[in-house]
Amino acid sequence: MNEPAQKQERIHLLSGLERFIKDGPTEPGERDEDGYPTEDPVDPKPQWAIVHVSVYGLEQSYGGPEEGGWWFDEGDLEKSWPVRVRLTGDGTYDLTDDEQKFVERVEEEILEEFVFGTSYRTSCGPRRGDDYTWRLSWRHIEHFPEVGPSYC
Repeated sequence: MNEPAQKQERIHLLSGLERFIKDGPTEPGERDEDGYPTEDPVDPKPQWAIVHVSVYGLEQSYGGPEEGGWWFDEGDLEKSWPVRVRLTGDGTYDLTDDEQKFVERVEEEILEEFVFGTSYRTSCGPRRGDDYTWRLSWRHIEHFPEVGPSYC
């Protein structure tokens, strides 16, 4: 893994996770008219659910020759942490105190192991340098995007 040159700013994992979980888990739905996957709410809502906090190594892939050529981000899973969330009485999801502490430790681990925002990327050319991103998902995802983008 890359060693951070300096201490990174917080990534605000806990607040991002709290916003992400509020409406509850989703599952893959039908594809939209452009062929991209959609997500549908899980019904009925389970009492407990797992959110995957994942870090992906970013690469850029050539999208096509349109408009002089374009590139898009792809990510391969580097590391993932499962976080358990619970359904509350008002129908939203929340973290227990123990899970909140776990998420704080996960953020520290992420910041110690991975460097974010170090490469120069555009939609018009390949990126330069190593870079990572973190994402939240209701499913364990090894690679994104699951369906590559197409030029409109």
